[in-house]
Amino acid sequence: MRLPAALTRPLGRLGNLAALAFVVVLAFQAGQQWEIARGNRLPHFDRTTAGTTWCDRDAYQIALRVGPDSLTLGDELAHEAAHVQQMRAIGCVAAARRATPSERLHREAGALCAEAAHAIATHPSRDVQEFDDVAPQLEEQYGMTSYSSLAEISAVADSACAPFRGKKAKR
Repeated sequence: MRLPAALTRPLGRLGNLAALAFVVVLAFQAGQQWEIARGNRLPHFDRTTAGTTWCDRDAYQIALRVGPDSLTLGDELAHEAAHVQQMRAIGCVAAARRATPSERLHREAGALCAEAAHAIATHPSRDVQEFDDVAPQLEEQYGMTSYSSLAEISAVADSACAPFRGKKAKR
């Protein structure tokens, strides 16, 4: 099968320049997509993780997995925002190192209490019972029982939620 004459003749200077510009733009776009894919931190986490927070040169980043249940998106954002406040308090370098089980327990308890406080403030159907659910969540969803006793988990959850319990819900 013979190709049409328009496809077989030389492009000329202007055509070669246009083809080179096209290849450069295509390579630039591919590079951008590669950087975006490389910078996405969520694929490195298991599928049960709703979000993650990290610090990159004193800039705090939050990434959330948005699923079909977007009603809890605000609660998840409140959880990750609490982690940002914790990172600001301890600094980027300290936040970047792997947390000890005790540190992780305190961090997650504080974030879950902030999430519960947001849920109470924004959802009329939720009540103060949300704070009582923090300790069971730490035990079941975060697997804290392998490092801490149930009494310690309950005590940390109670002390983390104490500042939120006194606040009135804004409705």
